[in-house]
Amino acid sequence: MTVSRLAPWLLAALLTCTIALWVTADASSTPDGEPPAEAKAFAQLAAVAAAHGHAIPDGLARYAHHGDAAIAHAPLDGIAGYGDADFATGVLIMAVVLEEPPAGRPGRVPSGAYVVQVKLDPATHDGTATYFDGHGAAVAHVAAHARARDELAGRFPASLPVRGGGVTTTQIWQDGSYVIASAGWQADRVIYY
Repeated sequence: MTVSRLAPWLLAALLTCTIALWVTADASSTPDGEPPAEAKAFAQLAAVAAAHGHAIPDGLARYAHHGDAAIAHAPLDGIAGYGDADFATGVLIMAVVLEEPPAGRPGRVPSGAYVVQVKLDPATHDGTATYFDGHGAAVAHVAAHARARDELAGRFPASLPVRGGGVTTTQIWQDGSYVIASAGWQADRVIYY
């Protein structure tokens, strides 16, 4: 093979390697000496949960980012045991860390670390989710709803329902709502806000 025929192959191999390195680079890492953004967010989740007397069960914290915006979230320990009477008075169910770039469009809740308390009317299963910071100050209030899984057909993906095994999940849906599902809740419900 001549050099003129080999050059395009070498250039293609070099370009492929460069793209592979770029794609596999950890976008959540920070400059030398600082922890990765994911580790920092998980530490913030744990700290805000602890400030309110809770912990995050192992393996349930999640982190996602897009550009400069990031979110970390996890259900709090013990939420599977809550019933209608608990939700009527209001209970903490989730820790969340929100980060948006300063020039970004502000969301429903400002950037920060929070625990979320859900209070629901037992007759309608509608109510309010309140975001509390690490000092206990209420920062935001949004509408909250609890529905049986069979009432949610078409709103959330079929993969959302979790049955058995005491599994609790948190998800973020396309409209910016949070979705909390716990196999331990009786009556069976999914809370979204």
